[in-house]
This record gives sequence, C-alpha cells and structure tokens, in this order.
Amino acid sequence: MPKINTGSMDIRITTEIMQTMYAGRTLIFAHSGAQAYAPGNTMPAFELAVQQGAGGVELDVHRSHDGHAVVIHDATVDSATDGIDAIADMRLAQIRALDAGAKFAPASEMGTRVSMQINKPA
Repeated sequence: MPKINTGSMDIRITTEIMQTMYAGRTLIFAHSGAQAYAPGNTMPAFELAVQQGAGGVELDVHRSHDGHAVVIHDATVDSATDGIDAIADMRLAQIRALDAGAKFAPASEMGTRVSMQINKPA
C-alpha cells in the first residue's frame, strides 16, 4: 500500500483504489497553480494550470486574524502582494484589498486580488 505522509496524520491508500481512480496515469499537480504565468495561489494561476492540463493544484492556507482561511503561500503577505504584514495579524477585509499581482512580472496580471478564501466556520 502506498503511504501518503500528511504531517501529523498518515493516510493509507490501497493500490487498487489508486489504479481505479487514475488508471495508471501520471498525476500532474501545479504548485501554487501555473505560477510561472500568473501570480501564485490566485484564481488565474489555478484556472490556467487546469487549462494547461494539470490534474490538480497544490495550495497553501493560512488563517487570518478574524478566523478566515486565506490561500497564500507564505505566512506573510510581503513577498506576494503590495502589503507588508503577517496573515495572522490581518483581518480578511485588509487581505482582500491587497494586490497579489503587484510583484508579478507580466503587466497583464496586475490587479489580481487576494480573493481565494474558505468561509469562517460557524
């Protein structure tokens, strides 16, 4: 049985299930989406990765100060946006106002907002 290490929890997947699900194909996952062509961890990067044939995307999630899950690579917004602060110290409204395309080279991707979020649990 292949073993997938997820940090604190190990999930065992049988070979039969994997073969049924993927029919022997090599799985391609886009790290942070198609980050060579669009700002990483943004919807444009995820959508482009799927258009380019990725079977899935890898993404990172951090919790905002007000308890929302935010998809962004680092624990701070510094390297990916026009802001400077830790995700844990910011409210969702502050994060959503940032430009995730500000530090990305192609001008066509400027103005990509940090908008990928999972709603706060009730």
